[in-house]
Amino acid sequence: AIPAPPTGPPPFYECTGLTGKLTIPHLVKTIGSSAFWKCSGLTEVVISDSVNSIGAGAFGYCSELLTLTLPSSVTFIGDCAFEYCGKLKEVYCYVPDPSQITIGVSSDNNYYGMFLQSHTYDNTLYVPQGAGEAYRADGKWNNPFDNIVEMGDGSDMPGDVDGNGELTI
Repeated sequence: AIPAPPTGPPPFYECTGLTGKLTIPHLVKTIGSSAFWKCSGLTEVVISDSVNSIGAGAFGYCSELLTLTLPSSVTFIGDCAFEYCGKLKEVYCYVPDPSQITIGVSSDNNYYGMFLQSHTYDNTLYVPQGAGEAYRADGKWNNPFDNIVEMGDGSDMPGDVDGNGELTI
């Protein structure tokens, strides 16, 4: 796990030295709250298929983030997990049904959105074949994205090196 420590900021909090593509390794199951907050040099984040929980604000204010890959193993995304990622253009989500993901609420019991203030024009959420209708009907997913696109058999998803529709890191 990449935890949020009991006191003080997480180890990668405001780490501007992290640049380019970040791949969360297979040993990680949880990304803690604010774990990569304001890592402004990140342009791509690929979360491995071992991760099941992404904490509140985990990637908040990653202002240069363009591309995000979420594996099918994710069952919880904290409120504002990707807030103020104003350049985010593509999210590749392997979860076949949005109802499989619990979206957290803030400490004041409000839902602000996992992609709060991350809406850019002409951004796209890519989802598995057959999942488009469910994502379009879910306000937590359809509000931040201009386009929700199904991906055929999944072989065109990033990280699918052998064409079987599964994330390979």
